[in-house]
Formats: sequence, C-alpha cells, structure tokens
Amino acid sequence: MRIVHYGGVPASIWLLSSSTQGWCYDRVTLLAAALHDFPFQVVEGDIEGIRYLDPSVEEQIKNDEELEEHYNNHWWLEVKDLDNIWWVIDTGNGICFQKEIWYAMEKPTITFVCPKEKYIHNPEYIDAFISGKRDTFGPFTIIPYLEKTIESSAIYSDALQKEISLFKEKCNYNTLCNQVYLDMLSLGLLKKEALDMSEEQLRKV
Repeated sequence: MRIVHYGGVPASIWLLSSSTQGWCYDRVTLLAAALHDFPFQVVEGDIEGIRYLDPSVEEQIKNDEELEEHYNNHWWLEVKDLDNIWWVIDTGNGICFQKEIWYAMEKPTITFVCPKEKYIHNPEYIDAFISGKRDTFGPFTIIPYLEKTIESSAIYSDALQKEISLFKEKCNYNTLCNQVYLDMLSLGLLKKEALDMSEEQLRKV
C-alpha cells in the first residue's frame, strides 16, 4: 500500500484514516492500484452490513423510517490469490474475507461488476497507480489534515500514526515542506504576510 500514492500521499495512510470512512469507491480504487499484479474485479452492490458501517441507517431502521432505494449501496474489491482462491476486501472495515464467507454474511445484491481489464483504464485508477506519486505539493497540505484524524481513526490510530511517521522520514518531509513553501511564495500562492517570515522560520516549516 505504500507504493501507491494519491495526492502524493501513500494509500497505506489514506486507507487507515477515518477521513475516507464512507468513501468506499475511493478506497476500492486505491486497493485495486495496490494489488495491480493480481487478478481482481471491482464490485458494486447492496449489502446487509451497511447498517453497521453507517450509524444513520441503523437509526432510520430503528425508527421505522422509509429508506432510500439502494441505501445499502457498497463497493468492494474481489482479488484472486496465487492459489486461485477469491477474496473480498471490504472497503468499509478493511477486513479481508474468503469470498464465499463474505457473500454468506452480507447476501449482496450485485448491481455492477468491472473486471480488471476494464478498470485499469479508469482515470481515477490511473491517477492513483501512475500519477499520484509525482505530486510534491499534496503532502504539504494533506498530511496536517490527516494527522488530525488519528484520534478518530479508532482501532487504526496507532497504525496510522506509524505510517505517517514512516512517510515523513522516507520523503524527508520537513525539507519537502520548506521547499514547497518557498515555491508557493515565489508563485504568489500565499498571503503577503507570509513574506515577512525569517529564513530561520522557513527552515522550521
């Protein structure tokens, strides 16, 4: 997951952060890009477990409220391993199940299936698989935002903190931010007050 980037930030960070909770389509794209070497298919359907992934749905059910059509819509990734066994990676909770077991639990009503041969031409997939790692400006603004989600990322909080720290160390994050900051100043993308920052302050960015 660390070799696939979106906005210059590794998928290993995005997938652990609570910021992408509920964005199953975006998560499935990152997972597909990370597992590019394996046979896979992206699947959309209605599942029973959506009530546990979306508390608002559970509340509506308790109150006997009318639910919208396809309220339980979901996207997931199905991957075949080297032993020709198919697995489901549930984008809602990040857990991997053997396909037969997951289907028995969720009883999905399939609405769309996209095989790997077609999905790899999806512009969003191409962006994550090829272009994302070239973005040097992204981490400058995205990482501080994702750091604020560490506490709300529940059981993944420690893992998220670790992944962010590893990423910062690997890309020399402080130096990167300093260079991006200077580039933004030269391009006039920052407020005029920032021009008064001393050289010493810039090194700390």
